[in-house]
Amino acid sequence: MPTISCNGLEQESRVLIPLGTKQITRLQKRDITPETFTNYGDYVKTMLAEEAKTGDVVTTKEALTESEAQARTGVLKAVNRIRGGAKKTFPKGSPQLKQFHVNDNFHSSTKILLGWVNDINKGWETNKIPLSTKGKLIEDDFTAMNTATELLRSTDTSQEVKKNDEVPGAYNALVAAKNAVISIADEIHTAAENEFSDEPDLLNPFHQARQLRFNTPARKPADNPAPAPAQ
Repeated sequence: MPTISCNGLEQESRVLIPLGTKQITRLQKRDITPETFTNYGDYVKTMLAEEAKTGDVVTTKEALTESEAQARTGVLKAVNRIRGGAKKTFPKGSPQLKQFHVNDNFHSSTKILLGWVNDINKGWETNKIPLSTKGKLIEDDFTAMNTATELLRSTDTSQEVKKNDEVPGAYNALVAAKNAVISIADEIHTAAENEFSDEPDLLNPFHQARQLRFNTPARKPADNPAPAPAQ
């Protein structure tokens, strides 16, 4: 089934508005007025504005995703420093190594990493002396980890808000604006169908205009087009 695109709807309006305006005397009999076309143009502008905002929201979300990944890297770097100290402090197989997640593998999960930080902070509070003397860890190592963790929490929260609120909201607004454009355009087409049903020369341009709504943006040419074949 062909997809109706914002680009296509905008192209349709560029043809349908002057086409319908030219036949306004006859379309007015079917409740299509100059105000109809004014509203139609306004709806198209709103749709295009919502489409642009949707793109901005998605771009922001992608940037937040990248920021969260960078924040995780900062926390993991601090965690690894502490894990190295714990490994030098406690013998192999000791429960303390498990508390410091010495042999655990990280799989890019913010939730898991925050859990590790919580466990490591508890381990530091109960094992400060051996970790300081044998592992050569100091309070600053844990302060650095916790500072990086706060940044990660903040970034994670921002992304969740964007994902759960702004992204769906932006798409919903775009869908509503798009449907408004389709609805008013269809009113014009219905009136034309009824008014010009016995006049194909007048009706066919309306049919052709409606097909434009299924157009999609042209693909951008490649930056490095293939060279012409040798002569």
